[in-house]
Amino acid sequence: NIVLLTDFSPLSKVAMQYAIKMAGPLDAHFTILNIVRLDGIPKANLKSKLLEKSIAQISQEEGNKLVNDLRKQTKGNYTIEFKPVKARTVSEMVRKYVSKNPTNMVVMGLQGASAVKKARLGGTTVSVIDECPVPVLAIPALANYQNLKHIVYASDLKNIQKELDVVVEFAKIFESSVHMIH
Repeated sequence: NIVLLTDFSPLSKVAMQYAIKMAGPLDAHFTILNIVRLDGIPKANLKSKLLEKSIAQISQEEGNKLVNDLRKQTKGNYTIEFKPVKARTVSEMVRKYVSKNPTNMVVMGLQGASAVKKARLGGTTVSVIDECPVPVLAIPALANYQNLKHIVYASDLKNIQKELDVVVEFAKIFESSVHMIH
């Protein structure tokens, strides 16, 4: 069970294609999540619920198109579905979804953020990695899956044995070597 995150950007499509090429042959089940949120609109506004429903419906329509496009691009015996999820932040959405649904991994695009931006706001990828209870695979913009010979694993060394147990099991599937950094 692999969760794919999308904001419908080209970067998120690269990450989804990478994940499907990687795990599609393993008969994986993919769930694509898109956050539905109303920033800056007071909840007291009576029309906010209607607006939120409209945004969720548009997200679902775009998600259905995305699923069809991905199926055309990458053949395999995998399953794939799309779900718009209401949440305040992407990391909150992922944490809630993963805690309620069996998930082996989360895959998302990785866009470089400046050190100043990370210190001030925190990058989306960094916040998802910090809050997610399962491994997160961050795919850079120009990635194209060919194989998984090497896995670079970044750790804070707080739960090293538990973390390595998960990473090593994953590495065994692809006969990969693991390079851990701190």
